[in-house]
Amino acid sequence: MHKYTTSLPWLSLFFLLTALSGFFLATIPSASAGKTPSLKEPLLVVGEIESILLAKEGIILPARIDTGATTSSLGVEQIILFERDGQKWVRFTLQGAQGQVLERPISRRLSVKVHEAPSQKRVAVTLSINMGGKKMRRDFSLTDRSQYKFPVLIGRNVLSGEFLVDVSRQYISSPFNDEGRQ
Repeated sequence: MHKYTTSLPWLSLFFLLTALSGFFLATIPSASAGKTPSLKEPLLVVGEIESILLAKEGIILPARIDTGATTSSLGVEQIILFERDGQKWVRFTLQGAQGQVLERPISRRLSVKVHEAPSQKRVAVTLSINMGGKKMRRDFSLTDRSQYKFPVLIGRNVLSGEFLVDVSRQYISSPFNDEGRQ
């Protein structure tokens, strides 16, 4: 009969390292979000299609949720770049919102890789939005989305650290908070 023996110091070291690895993994910040995920607040589940509210304008638009997109995008027409008080601004017409014209300062310029096409140079603006009852300010690249079904694409810059996506569902959250306010 073969007898197995276990050295108590090695077993204690194994359990200590296992416990520490769990602690360190739980405290490592998410690379894509740039912040430590909150363990106190559960992530809100959203479907593959949701409504967002452009808070300042009070406009609700349907949005496609895309975890593969780094930056969210907004469907626009007639992009006009101009300068105001020494700062670069953009004037644009929203697609899917009866020709609503908006003006915003340009937050940044970016190059976006489009599936099976060359990269596109775009401008981005910061928008105040509500999605799933959460208020946030995020960058949206401006582009012509008329060939797509949805005028808004929500990417990881909105989703990360805030939402989980259930692609089998649609319109499961409201852009308003629990009290129905913006």
